[in-house]
Amino acid sequence: SSLLENLLKKSQEQTNLVRNFKKDLEKLQRTFSMVKGFLHDAEKKRVTNSAVKIWLRELEALDFEADNILDEIDHQLLSSEENGAIFLLLLNY
Repeated sequence: SSLLENLLKKSQEQTNLVRNFKKDLEKLQRTFSMVKGFLHDAEKKRVTNSAVKIWLRELEALDFEADNILDEIDHQLLSSEENGAIFLLLLNY
């Protein structure tokens, strides 16, 4: 019984961590959506200032990298949720 209680407690702690992480991730995704909008507007205006062009290229590279990271995090979260569901199914068996 003690082992089961500890497993359930750890499972609940991980669930809470994932929920909080998802909220932070959604906030980050909204921020990057705004950055993408800014980049799109800057492209339409055809900025001529060299320093601004360099800054925009760096921002675009960071945006691309952040997209890749967010995709990987989404994949990992989905995988961990599936593993948690399997654990609960085994527990109920």
